[in-house]
Amino acid sequence: MIQSIKYTVSLAAIACLLVSSLSGWSFFNFGSSQDTKPDTQQEQPKQRLVTLMINPAGDANTSGRSFDETFERALTLRCAQELKTNLEATHNVRVLLTRFPGETVDPLQNASFANRMQVNLYLSLHFYKAKESHHPLFFYYYSSNPTADLPVKRSKELVFYPYNQAYKMYLKESKEYAQELYTFLKQDEKEYHLVCYPPLGIACKPLIGILAPALMCEIGIDKKEDVKQCILALNSALGTLINRIEKNL
Repeated sequence: MIQSIKYTVSLAAIACLLVSSLSGWSFFNFGSSQDTKPDTQQEQPKQRLVTLMINPAGDANTSGRSFDETFERALTLRCAQELKTNLEATHNVRVLLTRFPGETVDPLQNASFANRMQVNLYLSLHFYKAKESHHPLFFYYYSSNPTADLPVKRSKELVFYPYNQAYKMYLKESKEYAQELYTFLKQDEKEYHLVCYPPLGIACKPLIGILAPALMCEIGIDKKEDVKQCILALNSALGTLINRIEKNL
């Protein structure tokens, strides 16, 4: 008999917990003021951060071009680090770098990283030697056939795409972002000592396999000190683009 009563009480307790979890009613606060007052302090949705991934060209095994007793890999990393510091301090953005000093990376490894993080923009930075007073600047987006490439319709369903066709998912955005950066810098190219060329679609290895808007930026410089001017220009242009992306999140 006692054992039967225990089972009955246990079943009643379980029933109360189930009712509490399903309907919000609780046996322990029945009749309290919380039942009659609506919850006015609802949690506000968190504002999403724009995620920008920067790939400084080169790594521990690939030094790149030489500039005044230094190499491209050092200059691109310096540029990327300063852009990260400046942009995160002034915009609603999280900037990820694909490498740090001493690391060896592979383009497909970077693509996998970018895809896992679901970045809003991927930018690969490159410098080359150019003995000119104004620095030539190019923006590229990936395209295996610029005259025939068409964007593909994105789907929430599981769809298989070959890694060398991934760029088509965001081809439209890549073109638009490249054009926006070009247009911004073209207006102030004299201020930044640049000569800006219209964006081009090419089959560039650093952008292969990325499921996001992806661009490659290549700038011609003569001396390592020229990087300072490039940082100022890219910081301003990227800041404007980040603001646009944020509005569309």
